[in-house]
Amino acid sequence: MTGWIDWGNTAIVAGALQVGTSAGGCGQDITGKIVAGKTYKVTGTARITTAAEGVWVGIKLMNASGAVLVNPVQLVAATASTNVSFTFTVPAGVASANIFVWKNANGAYGVVDNLSLTAVA
Repeated sequence: MTGWIDWGNTAIVAGALQVGTSAGGCGQDITGKIVAGKTYKVTGTARITTAAEGVWVGIKLMNASGAVLVNPVQLVAATASTNVSFTFTVPAGVASANIFVWKNANGAYGVVDNLSLTAVA
């Protein structure tokens, strides 16, 4: 969790991020680690421990006024480990950027592991 901000209800269990069963998650500020015009890929794995809504992995890029410019999000609602993978291109004018994990309150734990952010173009 180095560099991540705990928004509540998270723990590291067996080397993976676990969120649940109450609502919660965490995020990391990636402002300054991304460059306008470049494309990036987020990868990792996620699952939930029992049938429920799922766990969200996403990116939120905002301008100086707080308007959302880019917000790709992937919901994983499988009990088997599932690949998380999405790309996004950074537009001009990004003032803040965050990668995040979130889970709403339900009976499942969300488990996220091996998250990675890499430049692809």
